[in-house]
Amino acid sequence: MHQEVENVPILRAQAAQDTDSADFKTSSVSATILGGWPEAVITAHDKSEETRAKIATWPNLRNRADVDAYIQDRINDKADYIKLMHEDGNGLIVKPTMPSLELQKSLIDTAHKHGFLTVAHATSLQGTIDILRAGVDGLTHTFCDKPPTKEVIDAYLANNAHCNPTLVAIGSLTTEGQKEQETYAHDPRVQKLLSAEGKKRLCACMGLGNDSSRVEYAYQSVRDLKAAGVDVILGSDSAGPALGTAFGLSAHQELAALVKKCGFTPKEALRSGTALVARRLRLHDRGRIVEGLRADLVLVEGNPLDNIDNTLNLRGVWKKGTLCSTYSDLLM
Repeated sequence: MHQEVENVPILRAQAAQDTDSADFKTSSVSATILGGWPEAVITAHDKSEETRAKIATWPNLRNRADVDAYIQDRINDKADYIKLMHEDGNGLIVKPTMPSLELQKSLIDTAHKHGFLTVAHATSLQGTIDILRAGVDGLTHTFCDKPPTKEVIDAYLANNAHCNPTLVAIGSLTTEGQKEQETYAHDPRVQKLLSAEGKKRLCACMGLGNDSSRVEYAYQSVRDLKAAGVDVILGSDSAGPALGTAFGLSAHQELAALVKKCGFTPKEALRSGTALVARRLRLHDRGRIVEGLRADLVLVEGNPLDNIDNTLNLRGVWKKGTLCSTYSDLLM
């Protein structure tokens, strides 16, 4: 949901040609402004001149002309979504510059005019309410600075918006998830799938939450959204700068969090990461085991409907019907 423009064709080609690589969908570079998110989270852990130079190339949207140019650039990139950043810093130890709601609404309206799905980053209660009222289609996080209110639930319902809560990332943000991160990092079932550097990063935390932030607020928000009928989809926010996450593995941790912390049945959690996320992100060729759809499949030992932890008993992964080579010696 945020990628350097020059990487997009490279990663897209790799996904198309390599059966061992995950599929690739992207917003390309997100709709950024000078001093805005995600600069703060990246420079908190990487202050190199190279990184600062790369950040300087990001969009700096200020007006309608900038918005029009940005959307045209994303059309040229063949982006799959438009990603907005609406981080006000409430609940964080950093205070990024935030785009105006007028600019955000212009982005959303222009994106919709061109047929794009719009999603937004926000980690505060008020920021979530405000960007939903601007018309965004979904959130790429839930919030952790305050308990949920009827107002935020109503804002989701008014838009028929979805929530991708990224509970694992929120736990890393507040540091309350570190113990669970370490448990997953040292699980014997994943040692062949996790590099030494990946394990080290998974055991660390972003630690950008302030004293008012609580991961329990995030759990409570998901429970309330689910009860209200809002679609909650699975995502992990695994990324280079996102300490406390690991590609692939954090999705299993997220499934467990939905079940153990948010009142989902295992079936509901699995659906959030398959059929439901495919529908909400307009991936109509996948997400269900149906004749004619992509044969993207995972084989596990044990029934995850009985115990969601069984999703880590991996025995095989198929992409478009081809077994990934990682599992050639695991399949029984």
